[in-house]
Amino acid sequence: MQTVASLERDLAASRKEIERLMDSEKTARANIDNSETRSPGTRCAGQIDVEIVNSRAEVQRLDSEIATHRNRIEFNRQRAQELTELIERARRDSLRPKQTQPAGSPNQAKRTVPSRKSSST
Repeated sequence: MQTVASLERDLAASRKEIERLMDSEKTARANIDNSETRSPGTRCAGQIDVEIVNSRAEVQRLDSEIATHRNRIEFNRQRAQELTELIERARRDSLRPKQTQPAGSPNQAKRTVPSRKSSST
């Protein structure tokens, strides 16, 4: 079972990765914008189209990767919350005195011995 600290480290690493991917996405989008606004006389139109398609595919891949990391972060948040609640519950339970019930209490399970009926034949 992962600890809260481990989940927090994973969360921090995921955030750094998302930030890196977002910077990469901005760069890719800037490259697309630059290649779309350049004079068509400087490069072959077919070559530009290929670069645009490749850049857009890279942006889509990065968007997908960002979404995956966001889902992972949310999952880790939920697990961290569950773990925190379990830890709090365990602490409360360990601090609560054990309740013992006296020997004739109504909650005590009663054992009954089945009666034997004699059969007459």
